[in-house]
Amino acid sequence: MHIKNQNTFLLIILILFTACSSNKDNEKASTEKDSKTIDEFISYDLVNEMETRTLTELIEHIEFSRLQETDESLISSANNYLMHRGLIVFRNGAERDICVFTESGEFVRKFNRSGEGPEEYSTVNDMWFDGDYLAIYSKGRYVKWYDLEGNFIKSKSMDLQAGHIYPYQDGYAVDASYLTLDDSLRFNFAFVDSEFKTKKVFLPSGDDMQFQVFMANSSLMPDNGKILFNRMMSDTVYSFNATDFQPFIHYDFGNEWYFKNMTSMPDNMFIDMQNSGKVWNVSSKISSEFIWLSTYGGEPGRNKYLIDRGNDKSIRVDTRKGEEYYALSPSLWENEELFGSIQSIDVPELISSLGQDQYSFNDGTTLEEIESSENPVLVKIKFKESSEW
Repeated sequence: MHIKNQNTFLLIILILFTACSSNKDNEKASTEKDSKTIDEFISYDLVNEMETRTLTELIEHIEFSRLQETDESLISSANNYLMHRGLIVFRNGAERDICVFTESGEFVRKFNRSGEGPEEYSTVNDMWFDGDYLAIYSKGRYVKWYDLEGNFIKSKSMDLQAGHIYPYQDGYAVDASYLTLDDSLRFNFAFVDSEFKTKKVFLPSGDDMQFQVFMANSSLMPDNGKILFNRMMSDTVYSFNATDFQPFIHYDFGNEWYFKNMTSMPDNMFIDMQNSGKVWNVSSKISSEFIWLSTYGGEPGRNKYLIDRGNDKSIRVDTRKGEEYYALSPSLWENEELFGSIQSIDVPELISSLGQDQYSFNDGTTLEEIESSENPVLVKIKFKESSEW
């Protein structure tokens, strides 16, 4: 079945009638500097005089790679994939299958070690490579390591109900939203040691949140020796470098930000914010040159943004195609190209709006094969220089 929802990310909603951290305050920080470097704090105005371009108008070149379809490799989605030594590795949609393909889309294998045994994982909340081993984090229980044939390597238990974690230096960066650390501390971000003992905490949280929302895409991402933290229902990205924790990027949606000037929580807030038509969460892929920003809420098909970090130019990306829209799912930036996936049904219409020199197919991939498959398609996108926007 083709996925046509604008966000293919799995939304996990846990409603708890206990006081948890406050996520509503607009976290906008402002700073003025005579000169700007790429590491200085900046707020991007995404409201005033915001121009819009279609996705195809912004593409300089896009390369397509089919994901080989076999009886073993029927894929629902390939979101947030990892790239490692010429391989693409991802969890298959809501399934617990770990799929391995070559970068050109050839199927290598899949494995599924889900279960409650000592060498099995209960959930797949986060994944990363530790050398040649794949580390899998199961929320609040453990990290387990496997080779890419699915053989169990080792396990480390934990007692920390973190939404997401990511290895950093000799420990882990932790999305600690909704957690009480060390019996009394309540912060949104923590740095813990290799045994998951708290070393540093940042971003104090309030106690007026009445439900928890976790997204399948991680709130933590590495960035040139730092960790970037983009927590749920926040318009601000923070930067952590083992000693300092600072606001790094702010996305200014003005009155379109659901939590702007909110002083108390409305009843049935989750339903209210979904029905408000306003932006209530963001997810960004950040490189040294560009930011690809997706929002939850806002106008469907017009809730993506492309930002040039060099000159601060931003533009709204229109992904609509008639009454539907392209289901582009970004995974990572590499060499200033955006790697991700798109549904196979979208490819013919997408290339019909491009010149022949603007798209290509990877070795082993043909348009005919893409059209005959229901597997998603890997894409590598080079965007035009912002002077051409």
